[in-house]
Amino acid sequence: MNKSQIFNEIKDIYLRVMPAAISGSGDLMVDYDIDLDKLFLSDTEKLFAATELLDKAKKSDDKAAVQAALVYIRVYSMRLSVFFENIKDALISF
Repeated sequence: MNKSQIFNEIKDIYLRVMPAAISGSGDLMVDYDIDLDKLFLSDTEKLFAATELLDKAKKSDDKAAVQAALVYIRVYSMRLSVFFENIKDALISF
């Protein structure tokens, strides 16, 4: 399995064994029509960019930029947390 496709592999296996996912049940927390790996990588890259912004802001002693970077870090950390929480909840429902 390609490491960059781990979430899509999980999705594909889940779709094969979970008829509710195939029928588009509204109870599922994961959107199985999107590329999960792409979503994960996008949010991870944005989190890393925010940490780079934080580092630069601290070095230049820009308090407003530090605050903004911390907000971005919080947002993307929460998005990743929800990403994994939704996968966990979908697997529990199996």
